Amino acid sequence: MIWLLLILLVLVVGLTYVLFAPFYLEIDNTKGLFRLRFHLLMSARVLMENSSLILEIKSPIWNKRVDLLAQNESKTKPIPEENILEKKRNKKEKRVSKITFGKIKAILHTFKINTFYVNLDFDDVLLNAKLFPVFLGLKFYSRKDLNVNFIGENKIKIEIENNMARIIWAFIFK
Repeated sequence: MIWLLLILLVLVVGLTYVLFAPFYLEIDNTKGLFRLRFHLLMSARVLMENSSLILEIKSPIWNKRVDLLAQNESKTKPIPEENILEKKRNKKEKRVSKITFGKIKAILHTFKINTFYVNLDFDDVLLNAKLFPVFLGLKFYSRKDLNVNFIGENKIKIEIENNMARIIWAFIFK
C-alpha cells in the first residue's frame, strides 16, 4: 500500500512539475542563439555550421545533434490506391475541433515577454527614415525597446516565457 502511495505521489509531483515549470523561447543574434528551453529539463537549439542547419537537443542524460538539411536516403513504398481512398474517407469522418479567434487570443495573452530589444538597420537610409516613425509609434504603443538605427547595427534579443498550466487554463476557460 505504501508503494502505491509513493508511486502516486511521484506521478503527481512529476505532472505538477511539467504543468508549472516554465519554458522559454530565446532569440539573441549577437550570440547566434535560437533556443527553446524547458526549465532545467531540456533545451533545443538551432544553429548554423558549415552552411548547414543543425538542431541540437540537450537534456541532463541525453544529447543529440541532427542536421536538418542533410539528404534523407529512406526509400518509401508506394501506397496502393485502395488505402488512399480509405484514408480520404477516414479523414472526412473525423471531427475537427474548431479553435476560435478568442481562444487563440487568450493563449497568446498567456505568454510573458521578459526581454525584448530590437535595434535594426535596413541598409537603406531612405527606408530607415520612413520606418523610424513607424517603429517609434510601435515603441510607444507596445512599451518595448524597438528601434531603427542608421549606423549598420542589427541586434535582436528576445526572451518569452510561458508554462503549460496557463496555456491549458486559457484554452479551456476562455
